[in-house]
Amino acid sequence: MSSAEYTSGRNVGILIQNTNMKKRKKIVLLLGAGFPVAWGAPFSKDILDRIIEDKEYMYDSNTTWGKFIFDTLKSFYEEEDGVTVNFETVIAASESIMNYVIASTNENRNSYNTSFTPAVNVLIDSIQQKLNEISDKLEKRRHFYSIYKHFVDIVIQLIKGYDEKACAAEYKLLNERLNEFIESLLNKKYSVKIYTTNYDAMIPQILSKRKIYMGEHLLSDYSIVYKADYLRNKDSHLSYFYLHGSIYWTFKFVENKYRVVKSTITGEVQSLTAQGGNPSENLIFSPIIVGYTKTQRSLMNPFNIGFTNFANDCNDCNKLLTIGYSFSDPHINSIIQTNVDFNKVRLACIGFVERFEGSSEYTKIDYFIRRLYKKNEDESWFNSINNNFVAYKKGFSNFIENRDDWTKIKRLLA
Repeated sequence: MSSAEYTSGRNVGILIQNTNMKKRKKIVLLLGAGFPVAWGAPFSKDILDRIIEDKEYMYDSNTTWGKFIFDTLKSFYEEEDGVTVNFETVIAASESIMNYVIASTNENRNSYNTSFTPAVNVLIDSIQQKLNEISDKLEKRRHFYSIYKHFVDIVIQLIKGYDEKACAAEYKLLNERLNEFIESLLNKKYSVKIYTTNYDAMIPQILSKRKIYMGEHLLSDYSIVYKADYLRNKDSHLSYFYLHGSIYWTFKFVENKYRVVKSTITGEVQSLTAQGGNPSENLIFSPIIVGYTKTQRSLMNPFNIGFTNFANDCNDCNKLLTIGYSFSDPHINSIIQTNVDFNKVRLACIGFVERFEGSSEYTKIDYFIRRLYKKNEDESWFNSINNNFVAYKKGFSNFIENRDDWTKIKRLLA
């Protein structure tokens, strides 16, 4: 079954609700960037390198636009622990430049059609010579829009590359074990809720033999859009939602309005104003959320459907297991932290790290989510005092291949 028939994915988290014996317990899976690595997904650094090396747009004869933005931002920021310029930073900078050029060349500027948000000044100063080289206002707008669109398309094509191979023969055992793991949860009368920060369509492909509720709604012209239906999600045994969009989302005019529609081919940035954004700053449509407009875009339909359901499910549950999630997203962290603090959620994570104590994940959890007090740490596991947090350190591939680890993690969350 083609991956293009489905929608996207990114790290895994599991929440378990204590209910009476007549009701299904609830488990929420949050898929993060580390999850699809087992299927050959690129690391963040790989995507950054591709953008830096890409020669479609050149700043000068020797420097690509990607490298120019990266080097300029790298020299601007004072590097501290945990502070780096990644592919999202570069795309966000490209978007800021584009918005600056569009705002500065608008005709009949007013508070509705022109952003008041300043662009990254160091970049704008640096590109002034390039701006002067293009005298025509329309050509300026096209040029910088094209750069932003091209960078987003690089990410989409890289995601598509591994997404199309998710069900290849080399991943047969891995996919069988993932199906078996999900089956073991369903057989335990859990309602399995999957959320992802990734953009791929892997999970609907791998779990294609199962009925998955994804918030999809069929229109009269057979277009598939996304509709908020909390009760259907609550009653479903297996559901899957995107938090940061899908490479298979597009923006089109259906039933008298522009809507985000599920597509059989990859979507792209479109020069159509989507709803949402800061006051007087409507955003150009992008099928995936990257960069510093995450807050605005996550409030737009259908991105907001995933976040709303995620918050509701977290509120209903008292156990959370993350897989491949780096705890780098402030919006997701805020939802998790609220439930850890006030609803006493027990937290566990599956990641890949040699030593968990002192790692980036440890530091972020300890600072943003809950204080961690080590009880013990061995080659595979980190345990906190009172067992209110556990971490498996050998990565998702090793975890899913070892049924004993399934039993241990479920016992620790029990």
